[in-house]
Amino acid sequence: LPEMQRSSCNKQGVLNSYNGEYKVSNFESVAKGLEYVNKYGTQMGNDAIAIAEAIECNIESAEVAVSSVEYDYLNNKGDEYVHHTVSGIAIGDELALVGLKPEIDSATELELWGESPYDTTLVMSFVNGDQKYMPHAAAYEEPKTAEAKKSGNAIGSAEEFVNQATDLLYELKDLQQTRIKAGAGGSPILFDEAMFPIEGFSGEVDSDPYLRIMIIQDGGTVAIVSAEMVNISAEVITKIQNYIHEETGIPLSNIWVHANHTITTMHARGSAEQVAMYEEAMMDATEMALAIAWNSVRPAVMGIGKGESLVNANRNYLYPDGTYNVGNFAEENEERGIISNHVMTIVRFDDLEGNPIG
Repeated sequence: LPEMQRSSCNKQGVLNSYNGEYKVSNFESVAKGLEYVNKYGTQMGNDAIAIAEAIECNIESAEVAVSSVEYDYLNNKGDEYVHHTVSGIAIGDELALVGLKPEIDSATELELWGESPYDTTLVMSFVNGDQKYMPHAAAYEEPKTAEAKKSGNAIGSAEEFVNQATDLLYELKDLQQTRIKAGAGGSPILFDEAMFPIEGFSGEVDSDPYLRIMIIQDGGTVAIVSAEMVNISAEVITKIQNYIHEETGIPLSNIWVHANHTITTMHARGSAEQVAMYEEAMMDATEMALAIAWNSVRPAVMGIGKGESLVNANRNYLYPDGTYNVGNFAEENEERGIISNHVMTIVRFDDLEGNPIG
């Protein structure tokens, strides 16, 4: 819908807009919203399945390295510094994961791909916390994009991230591991009915969000936690990291906790009772997922597949008045690097019998 703003449809059928000044079109019903979710979710799922099924897992040994870098960069007002942590996990020459809190854009991701010494580099936002946008420099030019308007980071912050991440990726080349092992597990996140209503959500659930954990180990051990939540509170991130560390001995610095920014879930806030129920649901899911993942760790082979998925679109739309607002992708935006990256990358681990681990 060209006139749509970035919004989320809650269980009462209300469309929540980030800024009331933008024109918003409501879905006429929750059912209509779910129709869109199912249509494009199915398309993206089928894209992922096709890529995953075509992967040949044949990487049996690899150098594995885990490291991070911290630095400060000016905020958008130029009067204070924002502290940034960039984390990295590398597996051989084939794969590197780069994690950070802010949301970056496709132009920045593609720039890092070009600088990376690895065959495949995956960038994950919302790792070990969340932060507002970090647009590339051209996005700050007038008319500013929606992200540049709301960014807490100064112009040049995305380019400095690329510099810091590139240095980190080259540093990761130094550590070794001789054999890959992997395990994976997941659990639904089940929220107590007494937690609702909250943020307009009634508590009626179409499908439960999931929390999943991937363990990659032997020599060095890492745990990647991914939850289908809009964000995860700093307190819960710390609790999850501490629990995994206590149960497995994995160093805290090697545990990533990632929210995939599912905006049809509620934020980590509310009354004290609601926050307590939120934390309990998250920790219950963590305990179940970790038990499955840790007990399933076994020798593995890795494969990487890439394809194209056209579900995503750039949400910056150039309006006739010369301003950028949230909307459908427009081809003229490409001239300013306002693009969509349609490359879908799947990293797959199989056991030595060819059974998928995750």
